[in-house]
Amino acid sequence: MSAHDRDDRLRDAFARLRREVEPRVPDAARLLARRPASRRATRGRLALSAALGVVLMLALVTIRGERARPPDTGRTPLARALAVDGYPWRGPTDFLLELPGAELARTTPSFDATSPPLPAIELPAPEGADGRRGGRNTR
Repeated sequence: MSAHDRDDRLRDAFARLRREVEPRVPDAARLLARRPASRRATRGRLALSAALGVVLMLALVTIRGERARPPDTGRTPLARALAVDGYPWRGPTDFLLELPGAELARTTPSFDATSPPLPAIELPAPEGADGRRGGRNTR
């Protein structure tokens, strides 16, 4: 089979395909002469787009308004309702948020000049030390 024979077979296959498909293809002149979509449909789409834009704008304004509110006192409505006579309500797990020694961070230390100084801490000499420093290592 030569290249020329393959070209002829391919040309015949495309011609057969064209004959099968052509009856189903609409006429180009008829497609171009078709009327555009009705004005009613266009107006409906425009009204739907405008309504959607208004809804989105209201949502953005509402969200932005929520952010602009002054911060709350930190208490939930339940905590405010349960606070009785100046006794604040505490949740059952609030103790987990308290750190040991946190009261030291809330106070300022005071140093009294008249109090005696603290005794110095003396550490025991390490084993095998003979008191010499900077000597040569004999090991």
